[in-house]
Amino acid sequence: MLVDGTIIKHRDVHNIYGSMMHRTTHRGVLARDDNTRRSFVLTRSFFIGSQKYGAYWSGDNTATTGELQGSIYTILSTGLSGMFFGGSDIPGYMGIPSDELFI
Repeated sequence: MLVDGTIIKHRDVHNIYGSMMHRTTHRGVLARDDNTRRSFVLTRSFFIGSQKYGAYWSGDNTATTGELQGSIYTILSTGLSGMFFGGSDIPGYMGIPSDELFI
């Protein structure tokens, strides 16, 4: 609830958290270095506007063909949405990847 009594639903602000954390971390790194160096912030939680503050990572995935395919779709979709600096764990973070996944 806002100061003026307006009720805000969680679904309307849920994704803003990721964007605000990304922005705040970016600003904190700049402040730490007295704005003399560029920051690099890698995040798993992002939203509209996050591309101004750093890169994203799609999160932990398993070493399977389906997960690899899903990570490619995720990277392409977010790239079309303006988040062009991102990636995922290839060939996977959890499990034992096959030689084929490495290739």
